[in-house]
Amino acid sequence: MKSFSKWVGFVFAFNVFGLPLQSKADPILPNAYYSGDTGANTTDGAGGTNVTGPGFFTASQTGPSGTAFSQVRVFPSPEPDVAAVSSVSASCYNCYAQTYNIGNLIYGLEFFGPSAAIGTTISVHLDAYGLATSSLGSAATSWFSLQSGYDTALNFQADSQNGAASNGNQEYFNVSSTYQLLVNIPYTVILYASTNASAAGNGGYSNAASANAYVDPMFTVDPALGYTVVLSDGVANAVGSVPEPSTWAMMILGFAGLGFMAFRRRSKSALMAA
Repeated sequence: MKSFSKWVGFVFAFNVFGLPLQSKADPILPNAYYSGDTGANTTDGAGGTNVTGPGFFTASQTGPSGTAFSQVRVFPSPEPDVAAVSSVSASCYNCYAQTYNIGNLIYGLEFFGPSAAIGTTISVHLDAYGLATSSLGSAATSWFSLQSGYDTALNFQADSQNGAASNGNQEYFNVSSTYQLLVNIPYTVILYASTNASAAGNGGYSNAASANAYVDPMFTVDPALGYTVVLSDGVANAVGSVPEPSTWAMMILGFAGLGFMAFRRRSKSALMAA
């Protein structure tokens, strides 16, 4: 939260006082801000994780009533991306299973180079991919935003809910375009992914549901222009491989299987003790 407060103060100063950032010797960017919040609960109980920092955040719950698995991935490098996956199943009448995920990565960006008049722009190529996939009883969102002060320079979002989207059960944006962006001023990059899923054994929802979301950008500047891409410390500038639907499915099945095996071991131990 401390890092996030720095972002607010920095943006406020830039907009209200018009700090002359065009001719500074070196770019000064706030540290990247990361957050991951996951939760999973069934009729048997609940589990959750709320952590600020890069990495994997996982919550799972397995019991006689069903299985709930939830995971968020927030990575600043080797390529900055945010991903979320949810999977639930309810296995008895009047039983339920629910999950939620929220992942954020916020960092600074500047196209740094020779001093230039305020308002000078250069051509910047953006490659950005966002995916949101859902089934009945679930929803997913992926979001990329590039902001300058309080102004939004670029914004792309993909949403899928209850398996409804323009491309079957998934929505996505796939950007590979060149934009005119300001030099020697700080931009803010926001990456966001969220999923949730619900299943019930009483007909209110499907008895199994899953969702996933993913977002990953990269900025490129022609070196001949004399400007370089500068990011917050620890954040890389690259695009990774896009997770295929089969990869998500195998990951979900793998964790669900681990949960089931753990439940079987607990049940067997309790039976032997009796």
